Amino acid sequence: MASTEFVTLFAKMVKGMVEKPIPDEITVMSLGAQVAHIDGQIFVAFFSIYAGVSLVLASGYIIGGVLGTPIVNWLLQRRLIPTGKGRTREERDRLFGWMLCLGFFFPVVRHVIPFFVGAGRLPLRLFCLYFFPSSLIWTFHYYLAGYLFADRMDEMVAGVYTYSKITLIALCSIGLVYMVIRQLQRIEIEKDPKG
Repeated sequence: MASTEFVTLFAKMVKGMVEKPIPDEITVMSLGAQVAHIDGQIFVAFFSIYAGVSLVLASGYIIGGVLGTPIVNWLLQRRLIPTGKGRTREERDRLFGWMLCLGFFFPVVRHVIPFFVGAGRLPLRLFCLYFFPSSLIWTFHYYLAGYLFADRMDEMVAGVYTYSKITLIALCSIGLVYMVIRQLQRIEIEKDPKG
């Protein structure tokens, strides 16, 4: 494999994640399948794809750190997100870290969480500690699936689309239920302010 092909893999990964954030899994798997058909260094190809994933998702953290504070303040004023009062900085950072680790494995959430973590001012050291291992596992999982099962890409793509739909519906349902419960709690507090 020539060095220009690694740059091409990196560019395809960045372009695929920016143009079509749902589902990124297919982009990683298809690039893994492409590497399987080319006689080359699989680990160097993997790291060029991983660099693309890291660039796109870590840029969300940077953008959140720069532009996210006004957005978070607006959401706090509207009481759309909890204030987090009563939590220490360490507890909040740990919560952000776990959100980053677990959110990486859900479609769309992996693009949103780094923005909010950056807006919440998670220190860069902790961001790197949580982000890079989980992104490495996620990328390697789908890259390896594409590489090993390149001849079954149609079946895997169908499975990923099904998984993405189920996950998005479940996350939206959980979010809706959470919002309804929060609204009912606010109504109850307004009725009985002493309570």
